[in-house]
Amino acid sequence: MREVCDLPDGPPNYAWCFDCVPEENSLLLDIAGVTIEIPAMDLVLRHPRELLGDGVYARFGAEFPIRFDFLDTMQGGNLSLQVHPLNQYIVDNFGMAYTQDESYYLLDASPDASVYLGLKTGIDRKAMIDGAVDGFGRDTGVVVNPIRMPALPLLDALERGEFDAALTNAEAAETQLDKQGLVHDRQAIAVGDFVIVGPPGHGKTPDLAGIANTQDAAGALVRIRDAALASAPGDVVFVSAGDGSGTHVVEQALWRFAKIAPAAPWYVNAGSTTAMVAQARARNAYAVVERGAWSALGGKPPVVMVQGDPMLTEPIHVMRSFRINHPAGKIFVGWMCGPKGRRLVGALRGYRAPAA
Repeated sequence: MREVCDLPDGPPNYAWCFDCVPEENSLLLDIAGVTIEIPAMDLVLRHPRELLGDGVYARFGAEFPIRFDFLDTMQGGNLSLQVHPLNQYIVDNFGMAYTQDESYYLLDASPDASVYLGLKTGIDRKAMIDGAVDGFGRDTGVVVNPIRMPALPLLDALERGEFDAALTNAEAAETQLDKQGLVHDRQAIAVGDFVIVGPPGHGKTPDLAGIANTQDAAGALVRIRDAALASAPGDVVFVSAGDGSGTHVVEQALWRFAKIAPAAPWYVNAGSTTAMVAQARARNAYAVVERGAWSALGGKPPVVMVQGDPMLTEPIHVMRSFRINHPAGKIFVGWMCGPKGRRLVGALRGYRAPAA
């Protein structure tokens, strides 16, 4: 823009925006030579069907749900990160009927420009992108837009029809939706497992709960609780993801089976799986983690202490939303359940193909 518009070199960057949001613009009406300015939203409210069409009006009502921007960050800073809430959150907290989805078209870029794709910590980026996305795209010609979130919020969004299909590891919640007919074509595509990690057990990081090399997951949690209550504050800590992920769901099921209600100060809610891993390492704490994600992060420290309990089994299923009947969703489920999809997932470290 600096070059095209011959602007001064002083400012670090320039930007120009064409904003077509009616709530933020006006209409100028020429009536008998007199210019009258009115809110552009008045036109939407007065003639919504004519302006939007029946289909858009049926979904969004007298709202104008499209925004156009032209953004220029050439020779300037990075484009800002855009974060928008899910539909239910914006309904509950802001009273709006829809959230904002964004699509970007890159019209020009300098030779060293980059586009950043955000994924949660622990994901094997090359295996996921080169495998599922590229493999499915090559075979079918369908482009996949992967969106990662904890299992329970993901299933809620799938039930509302915000996604075409999903891969999740929260079996009890999946089964409930399946029984209610709220998901279709749910099938197992892989099996992983969870493990309990903890301090290495030597030197300054003793295993005060004494759970190393055991298989009873619920029994290990009992020992962790007892050791925490018998030790000085901070000596024995258990860190929870606390985010509704499959890891968090399994951990909570283990506490219920052990008939324990974990509580501070020895029980810490990290708020996310990423923060849980970081805190477990920083505090030499105990935690329940997904083996595949743990392996992708390089493993210890802490170290795997409890494994092999059937309660730590992690079935991974693919399914599609009953509210959306997009052909691509059906194709994706079929591909993931087929030989290529199963081979792809089974080749990832920490996972295996399900029993026939």
